[in-house]
Amino acid sequence: MKRLMILTIILLSLKISLFAQDISVGGGMAFGSGFSYQSDVLNGTTADSYNSGNIGLFAMGRYKLGSPVTIGLSCLYTIPARYKGSIADVDYSHTISSVIADMNVNYIILEGGMADIYGIGGVNLHFVGYKYSEEYMDVNSGEEVIFKTRQSDNFIGLNIGAGATSGIGEHISILAEAKYVISYYGQFVLSVGVAFDM
Repeated sequence: MKRLMILTIILLSLKISLFAQDISVGGGMAFGSGFSYQSDVLNGTTADSYNSGNIGLFAMGRYKLGSPVTIGLSCLYTIPARYKGSIADVDYSHTISSVIADMNVNYIILEGGMADIYGIGGVNLHFVGYKYSEEYMDVNSGEEVIFKTRQSDNFIGLNIGAGATSGIGEHISILAEAKYVISYYGQFVLSVGVAFDM
């Protein structure tokens, strides 16, 4: 029984190490052109448009299917944009947050030399959040009134673009990607980061 358990553990470890050679993980910074969020999309009001943030952080993982093809999952978190103002003694704020989950297929167009260049195509799921709050003093009671509301939205979209990776060590490479998110909240995203081979 012990021999069977030891043999199973060895086989599982071998299998994991073999698959790990084809896996890379990493992350970095991203800059997006942003998108315009309209609260009237969801609640029927005539609210103005508000722009999302531009700076974000991303994490990614990739698996090599074959020589020129890899599949990857990534998640982009955009630092929320917050707008504050005051009208007639009412202080208000709008906050727009964004998270994009991607699943892409990358096809290496040019391999070798200083960098590997690849095309990007895939799908994404975009989560958008909107928060509104206002504070004012009630003239009748003299008490502070705080009003808050939230909305959320999500859309399925497509990704198309190109990227490049360049090795800077035995298991480390830098990467840069430029892609366009085709969606209701479409935007251009430029990402730069580091990947580690497992």
